[in-house]
Amino acid sequence: MGAVENGLAKMRFEAGIPGLILYVGFLLSFVLSSAGQALRVADSRVRWFATPIASFLILSVSFTPLGTPFDVSPTNVYLWFFAGFLGRATTLGAENLDLRTRAVAR
Repeated sequence: MGAVENGLAKMRFEAGIPGLILYVGFLLSFVLSSAGQALRVADSRVRWFATPIASFLILSVSFTPLGTPFDVSPTNVYLWFFAGFLGRATTLGAENLDLRTRAVAR
């Protein structure tokens, strides 16, 4: 038996049709969540950084039919690191805004 060529074929081979359906659902959820988090960032400086990160994540996941982005180093590390950043991006910058308004009020 030859090597599995892409992420979808790998998942189909390892987990069967039910696993493939769950995997595609996970990928769609991951893409929508990444885009949504980047759009919800209030601070324009953080949004400036979050938008290309979301683009990288969406582009990497879209290559799943062509390869295995979750298994290739260093892409796999960047995927999860950037996903964690996007998960926290909506709260970044808020502390700085609070500190700035307090300093102006003094």
